[in-house]
Amino acid sequence: PLIALIGICVLTIGLSVAAGYQLVARASRPAYAYRGPSPLIIFGVVLGLSTVLSFALGLIGLRSDEPAGFLIALGVVAATYLLVVGLFLVRTGVLRWSEMGWLGWPVGTRYGAARLLGDVAYAVALMVPTLLLALILAAILSQLLGVLPTQILPDAVTGGDRILILVAAAILAPIGEELFFRGFALTAWLRDLGPRGALIRASMLFAIVHIANVDVAPGQAGVGLAQALIQFAVILPVGTVLGVLFLQRGMVAAIAGHMAYNGLGLLLYLAGRSVAGAG
Repeated sequence: PLIALIGICVLTIGLSVAAGYQLVARASRPAYAYRGPSPLIIFGVVLGLSTVLSFALGLIGLRSDEPAGFLIALGVVAATYLLVVGLFLVRTGVLRWSEMGWLGWPVGTRYGAARLLGDVAYAVALMVPTLLLALILAAILSQLLGVLPTQILPDAVTGGDRILILVAAAILAPIGEELFFRGFALTAWLRDLGPRGALIRASMLFAIVHIANVDVAPGQAGVGLAQALIQFAVILPVGTVLGVLFLQRGMVAAIAGHMAYNGLGLLLYLAGRSVAGAG
């Protein structure tokens, strides 16, 4: 583990240097073009930093397969998204928070209570059928491939455990992921590729990243591959819908949609577990 950790640290430093090089190399691009580091490189920095921090949390006894550790782990990841985007994009002047969709879309539009409620209502209305379609797709693929979808949530024994998991999965994760995948990555690619190309690329990245949630025992590569396929096939359309929300309405709508998807899905999961336990 120590050697692997050292390797991750070295890789993270190398990616940070590469990001700095791209900042310099792309500084002469036209004003309308994206002048910052590749979102893939920036995600590598996020992944490296969050892995090191998660290792540190493990040293003090926090485990991500327990509700409290799960909450803190997702909080660390969200904070890492914020830190890396803030350092490499905002402080360097490549992108402003307003250009990444925070409170207003297009930039400079007035944002009040009516707009807030409208964005939230529109997002929830769009994500409810999206969730139903995702559940149906997951069930069909699970039957065809003969495996269950991957389970990433810790067991909830008490009401307090359920609250911790809900806060982590339905609040922290959506904020952090929307900040990065829609606010940063989609915005960056939008400048160079246009709406369609940016939406496709950002949605693909979002789905591929979620394959990392697959965790199987040694010798079960076939099961892991099937679960990865299910994860990718389900998350790709979800990421696409969230990207459309961002392009149409801005960051608040994207976060609200993500919260609705995760929150409703989690409530259905917990309700199912309760019924199964009672039976």
